[in-house]
Amino acid sequence: MGCVLSLACAGIVAQGASQLQNDVAEGVALRTIEVYGQNEQGIQPLTTDKIRAIRSLPNIAAVEPQLQASFDFKQQGLGAALLTATTPQPSSLPPIVTSTRTNLFPLRDGEAVLPAESQGVDFHQILGQTLNIDFTQKVAEGVGQPALDKIRVVALYDPNYQQDGPAAAYVDPALVLRWAAARAGLPQNNYLDVMGYNQANVIVDSSEHVSSVLQQLHQDGFYATSLAQRLTQLPGALRLFSSAVRLLIGLILLFSLAAGFALSSLFVRQRTREIGLLKAVGFRQRRILVLFLSELSIAGLLADAAGVILGNGLSAVLGAVLSGRSWLGLHFQGLALPSVWWSVLLLFAPAAAMVLGGYFPTRRACKIPPDEALREW
Repeated sequence: MGCVLSLACAGIVAQGASQLQNDVAEGVALRTIEVYGQNEQGIQPLTTDKIRAIRSLPNIAAVEPQLQASFDFKQQGLGAALLTATTPQPSSLPPIVTSTRTNLFPLRDGEAVLPAESQGVDFHQILGQTLNIDFTQKVAEGVGQPALDKIRVVALYDPNYQQDGPAAAYVDPALVLRWAAARAGLPQNNYLDVMGYNQANVIVDSSEHVSSVLQQLHQDGFYATSLAQRLTQLPGALRLFSSAVRLLIGLILLFSLAAGFALSSLFVRQRTREIGLLKAVGFRQRRILVLFLSELSIAGLLADAAGVILGNGLSAVLGAVLSGRSWLGLHFQGLALPSVWWSVLLLFAPAAAMVLGGYFPTRRACKIPPDEALREW
């Protein structure tokens, strides 16, 4: 029973902890470094060459540059709003409320995803429509004039999602580049080589490499921050959780060892008369000791093997039942099987405890004279 409970606990906890590690510590959010492109002194603009240089760094899984440009929307009977055209980033797409089609991203030519509501304007009425919008075009130093373009609204997202600003509109990247270049008064084909992107999400391949990649970006002159820097207590919390679980499983294992020790001692004490009979017919003390300890080890191994098989089976069944559900704040996915080292430990440790527990009582019983041992019941 101790083996079964230990392995069931080990399997469920290992699966939950692994999923927690994948969802949180190894989630995209904690592996993302935000690099900002600004033309201030000492901070490098995120030009195409710089993005290429960042991609060449070790331990980089992906680099998602982002560009933004504002545009105006006006429609009689609906209202007006100033929105920020933003290029979508695959790692952090907005939560869609309604859309004209599935598989929205990547957006097609001229398409846009607007917030369901912004600045008092309800955009539900224009879903699926093609709209005229205004953007600013630079014609001289310090002088701009309005220009016209069109977008087709293919989806609306939850306005509570404001990761890219409260008035972000996710627009076809070619349109965003056109509007940003027009506002800067630069040709569209070399805008990114001169001005660069507004920012980029650098996704690291593993959370353990975030610190080194962030340090390298700082050394290369980039202005970069990461969410992992603000959550320094999270790895410690995960380690504390794992340590607490190991302590719990260790206590169950100690219970198994103590139970095996007590049972083997009782087993030997109840067979003192049999030991006396064996001595009376000529068995030597060492042979009796080996005989009884072998019997105890075989019994212990059989019990442990049954416990390991049943424990792994129970762990798998519980994992299947909990798969896709959340319990005690942990999300479970797939079968929950304990580490093979737990199975090996629980296969031999309790059996060793039984042998150890039976050694001293057997040795004492072997020293009792046969006539006294035969009178024991």
